[in-house]
Amino acid sequence: EGRETITWRNAGTAPTQELPLHLYLNAFKGPQSQFVKESGGRLRGDYLDQPVDPSSWGYCRLISARMEGRDLEGHDGEDETVRWLRLPRAVPPGETIHIDITWENRYPKVFARSGWADDFLMSGQWFPKVGVYQGDRWNCHAYHANTEFFSDFGTYDVALSLPNGLGLAHTGTAIPQVDPEGVARDAAQDPKRPLNFIWHLHAEDVHDFAWAVRPSGA
Repeated sequence: EGRETITWRNAGTAPTQELPLHLYLNAFKGPQSQFVKESGGRLRGDYLDQPVDPSSWGYCRLISARMEGRDLEGHDGEDETVRWLRLPRAVPPGETIHIDITWENRYPKVFARSGWADDFLMSGQWFPKVGVYQGDRWNCHAYHANTEFFSDFGTYDVALSLPNGLGLAHTGTAIPQVDPEGVARDAAQDPKRPLNFIWHLHAEDVHDFAWAVRPSGA
């Protein structure tokens, strides 16, 4: 489960009253996605292992989206890898808005640079991500097999609650946290999940934010 606040500035030349989100993990939701149809479950020497096993599939489910205290309705794009949100008002060029999102993921068995295998997890393209507004129109396509990711550069402040004993690789820099004894550490114990530690991470002017974990020392 995740929560995010998207701070988005209209850098285009026209107002917009809609905002599309990439939900990339829905490319691995099942054989109905554009990605699986086009790739046939095989891509660049990689392949989707055991597609008949339900645990091999994953998804990104949008739970809620709110702007200025109002719930946002929406609809799917070409498939479920894009969700178009209807904003409560038009946002003119130059204005900045804030949208609060809650969502949940299930990672697929690793394929095409995202997912799990044994005790390893690669978390790529894992969060609802805004498309790119160019001029007077949006550039936000479904996750296709033979295209690359396209997004604005941005600043990310991320908090991850992870089980103790996992080694973490991530975009950006870990922000040191001071424990009750006054010692600065990379992560602090999660008060709501005693077996987890919270990492606070920061990255500026990056195209995306990704992370990966496996047991420490593995």
